[in-house]
Amino acid sequence: MKIETTRIVKLMFFVVGPVAYVLSFILYHLIFNRPTNWIEVLAVTAIFYVCMIVVYFITRKKIVNDLEKLKK
Repeated sequence: MKIETTRIVKLMFFVVGPVAYVLSFILYHLIFNRPTNWIEVLAVTAIFYVCMIVVYFITRKKIVNDLEKLKK
């Protein structure tokens, strides 16, 4: 069974990303140790997803190339 390399990249982005987001938000609450309002939640969410999209587009081609090399 052949797995598409772009599928692996998407899996990493949509599975690892949300898990990392949850962990970063837990750390945010532990560091500041106070209840947050919706503006802070939206700001943290927006910053995280912008960073994830940037990382995705930077590393996408490298990951696909590395996976292609492993297949050979």
